[in-house]
Amino acid sequence: MTTSPGCRQMRYGQLNGVFRATFISDESGKLTVVGVAEVKHDSGMGHVTGAQLVNPTISPSEPQIAMFNALIAANKAPGLELCRALYNHVIVPFSDNGKVEYRVYFLMSTTTPGEIPIGGGVLVRVAEDGKTVLEVRPLAKSCMMAEPAETKNSVMMVISDYALDSPSAAQVFLMWRYHKVVVVKTRNNYVWSIDSNGIRLLADGSKSQ
Repeated sequence: MTTSPGCRQMRYGQLNGVFRATFISDESGKLTVVGVAEVKHDSGMGHVTGAQLVNPTISPSEPQIAMFNALIAANKAPGLELCRALYNHVIVPFSDNGKVEYRVYFLMSTTTPGEIPIGGGVLVRVAEDGKTVLEVRPLAKSCMMAEPAETKNSVMMVISDYALDSPSAAQVFLMWRYHKVVVVKTRNNYVWSIDSNGIRLLADGSKSQ
């Protein structure tokens, strides 16, 4: 999800396969909701089903403010290193045994038709207070872009990614965004397949054949 000066986007809520995105403007510290959109995912690859401006603007809810603050904290996180590229942001409220946090995904983007950003992803975990950074976790080892000539007729992307021991949400987002099966080899030498049916382990390359 793209950010621009004075306006940031956040994804929140999920109802029957529909994700809602809120566009929040930050003008001199005053937050207002200036637009909303819905993205439907219950029929396979996601597509926008509705978007509209909010006029007159309204104040964001407490959960929206918390996610907005989590994005601000993530952008200032110590140790955060990003590629020299455009970035989208997805903020996901996450709860584990009653403990709440916000997971802010930095996903590398592009404006070049046919180009696909394979690397560059980073996850920043922010505590429930929306201010305390719990972890900065790189989701890729490079800033690699797949060129248009490589992706034009392809139905699959094969990636060697040695940042993690299993596929990350960044690679799942990649699959949904570009409508291609993603096959990834992780640093423990496992090979995984990611498609609209889920994530499957294809092979354990660490074992001798």
